[in-house]
Amino acid sequence: GWATATNNIKNCINDGMIVGTENIGGFVGTFGSTEEEEKLTISNCINKTNITAENNVGGIIGYSVGETCNIENCINEGNITANNDNAGGIAGSVYEKFTVKNCYNQGDITAKANMAGPIIGRADLSKETAFLTGYNCLGNGKVTAVLFAGYFIGGIYGDLSRTKIEKCSLGENGSWDETSTEFPNYSNYTYGSYVGGVGVSDLDPVVLYANI
Repeated sequence: GWATATNNIKNCINDGMIVGTENIGGFVGTFGSTEEEEKLTISNCINKTNITAENNVGGIIGYSVGETCNIENCINEGNITANNDNAGGIAGSVYEKFTVKNCYNQGDITAKANMAGPIIGRADLSKETAFLTGYNCLGNGKVTAVLFAGYFIGGIYGDLSRTKIEKCSLGENGSWDETSTEFPNYSNYTYGSYVGGVGVSDLDPVVLYANI
């Protein structure tokens, strides 16, 4: 569903069937609107079901655009698939201030186009108020995208200084792969990073590949 204003979701398990096309998550599809001072906290929740949609698909939340979103002590056990872009074990696509702590993914994560990560598919940090925090998260399962597969997040747009990722890792059963056979010719590409791809805008999506 759609969450606005201030909400807290805790101590929940999802093992039912979820059907949708855009912005689909195990507990929240979309968080945020045009209102100010929106805050969502999801804690101690487990998603057990497989989820498939077109874009912005996550085991816990699909699409976060509200001012502040915190995901804590959550687990995704289902396989998460975006038929196009942005698949994440915890979150599909995030904006503004987003924090994920003590979370674990063990499902396979697939973006049939771009941006897949065991924790987050895509983050847009282009606004000055945006900030991404990741702490003590573990990704297992297989992560696959045509482009931009990372072992914490698939892709970031905007300023990398607006990130703080600590004590996050890929589990012993985890793997990630980019399947493109015609990789674009950009410099500074490093394979094996927290972040699959980094860019400055949707119009110029790949100007740097980097480790954090």
